[in-house]
Amino acid sequence: MQLGPTQEIEDFSCQVLEKGQILAKPEHEIMFRFINGLPEKLAFYVRTSHPKTQSEALSFAKAGEAYKYRIHEQCAAVGKGPSFRNAQSEDISEMKSQIYELTSMMKKLTPDKAFQQSDQRQSSGCYKCSCTGHAKRYCNWNGSGTISAEISCQLCNQSGHGAGQCLKFKAKTDNYNRNRVVCQICSKPNHTASECYHNQFAQQETRISWGTSGTAPQEDPHSEIIIWGRLPRNIHFGYQGMCESSTQILSHGLISSKAVVTVSQDRTVPVKILNPGRNSVVIPKGKIIAKFSQLTEEYQVRHVNCTNNVPVVQNINLVKQCPAEQGDSIDCEFLENF
Repeated sequence: MQLGPTQEIEDFSCQVLEKGQILAKPEHEIMFRFINGLPEKLAFYVRTSHPKTQSEALSFAKAGEAYKYRIHEQCAAVGKGPSFRNAQSEDISEMKSQIYELTSMMKKLTPDKAFQQSDQRQSSGCYKCSCTGHAKRYCNWNGSGTISAEISCQLCNQSGHGAGQCLKFKAKTDNYNRNRVVCQICSKPNHTASECYHNQFAQQETRISWGTSGTAPQEDPHSEIIIWGRLPRNIHFGYQGMCESSTQILSHGLISSKAVVTVSQDRTVPVKILNPGRNSVVIPKGKIIAKFSQLTEEYQVRHVNCTNNVPVVQNINLVKQCPAEQGDSIDCEFLENF
């Protein structure tokens, strides 16, 4: 163990003493290890003081440190360095300085090629508007009107076209017109109805699920039942749409009535389910019982009244024009409308 350059002597003494006690070493051997871990001059001073115990060796070491006997090898090596330069190193440094000066002089004498090319391009003029001062890639002329070298644009400061013929003027006009647009669906600015998120979402079908809590309902044969299905969070209160049968509910032998519904405050809608079979069917919890399609256009409701011993279930069709009278042909379309 050696005393560090920035380590306190008391700390080093405690480390040596602790390790000696762990190894069950006698006190004179611990004192010997402590003195050998000190710097050369400080260790010599402690030995000449003839300490008898570890505490006396620590006291003499602190006294030697006060007398500036604590000099480490690194500090001594720095102090013993040569104070003069080698002649060969001086020649090399002088040659390097001369090479650097010559290189800098050559750079000053050689013209900048990039500057020459840009200067030539500007002097040759723009290939789009045939005016000088800018290249074709930076030309802001929109291609309309006449070009004159005496005209200067007030927006981009390029010669040849005015502010009304500048591409930046068109961009500012488009942004101004866009800020004045108000969506007809969500009543928010900066986008049209075709770009609205609600319109894009309305074009997709939304699934209506049956809750996972409570008892699963059982539907008797040839009967009807109304279940409140829950919609996702992106369907808000007040939306209107049509409910249709889902694939999962059809796989259980059930049919969902096609109906126009309005979303309630808790995002639920009533779904009427028909069991046309002879057996009772249990509607599993967490299943998709219907599909919800939001209405984004104006429709007319055509009620279908079915008789001939067919179960009475709410059933509608949506058409954009007034339907023609079809007579008894509506009866055979009853189950097709589900």
